[in-house]
Amino acid sequence: SCSGLQLPIDCEFAEWGDWDDCECSGTHQRYRPIAQRAQAGGRLCSGSQRLVESCNPQSAECSATLAVNCVMGDWGDWSFCTKTCQGGQQDRTRDILRQPENGGEVCDSSLGETRVCSVEDCPGEEPMDCHWGSWFGWAECTATCGGGEQHRTRVIEVAAKYGGRLCESTNTAERAECAVEACDPTYAD
Repeated sequence: SCSGLQLPIDCEFAEWGDWDDCECSGTHQRYRPIAQRAQAGGRLCSGSQRLVESCNPQSAECSATLAVNCVMGDWGDWSFCTKTCQGGQQDRTRDILRQPENGGEVCDSSLGETRVCSVEDCPGEEPMDCHWGSWFGWAECTATCGGGEQHRTRVIEVAAKYGGRLCESTNTAERAECAVEACDPTYAD
């Protein structure tokens, strides 16, 4: 044997330690230290020095960090309608009671709703159709003999309201011939 030469020493692990407490992430681990390092060309350690496994966190601390989903509140009452008739709108809202935490589901529902309300006709404002009034009397004839003309008119008595039918476009004035008899020559100047 030669002096000063060292024989190779292989690496060796010590025994596995106990499992750590379960982390809130849902894992725990254990370690094994190296009891003997490789020397003088000995074999290196082979295998893991650390093991990680899934576990179920039980601590109160972890309960606070578990995923929490969004929680929506109940819908509030409908607001007053913006109109009392002829159609308005009203809305209602709700709040988020709890925001999502630690990767929980987000709030994907609406916080407000709107709807049509009071669609009935207003009292005294039901649709009203247009009506023509009666003809006024004939105006005086423009001549006493030999042919003249006279006129009469009429106006809309009730205008269309609230979506009622419009009056038909007919004449608002009429013309007629009058004093068509020949003039008596004895009265001529």
